[in-house]
Amino acid sequence: MEDLKALSPDELIARIEERDNQIQELKEQIESLTNPPPNDWHSWFYILLNIVLHRFKKNAVKILREVVLGAMPPRADFVVVEEGEIVDLGLDVFKFFRKFNILEFKNPDDELSESILWKVVGYAGFFIEHFSAPAQDLTLTLFRAAKPVKLLKELGNCVKPDAVKGIYHIENWKVDFPIQIVVTTELEGDEYAAFRAISKQPDLDDIQLIMEMAEKEKDPEVKGLLRQFLEMLSKLDSESIEEAKRRNPDMAKTWRDIFGVDQEINSARADERANTTRTNLFTYVQKGGMSIDFAASEANMTTDQFRQQMEEYNRSQNLQTV
Repeated sequence: MEDLKALSPDELIARIEERDNQIQELKEQIESLTNPPPNDWHSWFYILLNIVLHRFKKNAVKILREVVLGAMPPRADFVVVEEGEIVDLGLDVFKFFRKFNILEFKNPDDELSESILWKVVGYAGFFIEHFSAPAQDLTLTLFRAAKPVKLLKELGNCVKPDAVKGIYHIENWKVDFPIQIVVTTELEGDEYAAFRAISKQPDLDDIQLIMEMAEKEKDPEVKGLLRQFLEMLSKLDSESIEEAKRRNPDMAKTWRDIFGVDQEINSARADERANTTRTNLFTYVQKGGMSIDFAASEANMTTDQFRQQMEEYNRSQNLQTV
């Protein structure tokens, strides 16, 4: 065991600081093991932030993700840091940004109530203390697809709708830094297509706009981010992607240009396997080996949808539906 008495005061301080760093690293490792990784909604929104702020990132803006606000939780979803002079980030949702900007993203299943608002305000307080950030350099933005009607009603006269639809400022409330709530599905304009698309039911026009944006993009890094964004969209709502391609044949070509032929082939093979599965289920029902309700659940369809498709299949094969 090391004899600490033999160390000079400077050596002792250095040794203590080294131990403190080791303890901090252990705490962070425990933190990563005991807290689940960000869900796909957060990953999707992170890709969006990188797309819209990409041209500012190299020397003006930094995007921090899952920012630890102390030795242990809580964490802020995202912090956008403007590293030099405050710059115009282009979109109205960023107009009121200052040096440190905490972003809380609520997925469509998350609640947004006054108690949740207070929790996020608490994150801001932790950030101010942990990073010695002046409150006057801080902003707080909450993004959510659905309008938090009850919360806005509870906040009453403190809610000041922006001239831009979908942005609600919280003023003269109980904190010293500005807060805004952004209802992404209310945002208007092509520039907000990707914001609106992060939802359970993205609009087909928005999907088409994003695909066109990805096709036209020249910067390979941004093009890659747009591809990731569309991949997330496809995983969470593949039916909307397919409908967009069916509705506009040019979009099918655009999709192949973005992702290559392999994915289109894989998608076609998946559709073929699904069709084979449904055909087998139709046969089982026809022969009395399976109830129609059970077959419909196996096909991830309602009973009415399954019966309609079975009747269409039987007509195409000149079969009589039992």
